[in-house]
Amino acid sequence: PYLSDAQWAEPDYAYAAKYMRQIVEQPTRANERAHQAQRRITGDFGVAKSAASVAQLLATITQFERPGAPRRSLLRRALHRPS
Repeated sequence: PYLSDAQWAEPDYAYAAKYMRQIVEQPTRANERAHQAQRRITGDFGVAKSAASVAQLLATITQFERPGAPRRSLLRRALHRPS
């Protein structure tokens, strides 16, 4: 599901350890941040938002559709459309 040219970051263990200590030392703040993150993830990546993105992609694909055009190229063109 990832693009072949996608780049991955190397983990920063010191950075992770710093925030893990903060969770232990400030559990109330950690809980608040967790709830904020949950709301953001649900809003940005929830079912409704994902369904709207898929509908937009399908609409874009149908704009490129030509008789005899391979489906794979249609999807590739739709995914790499200018924003």
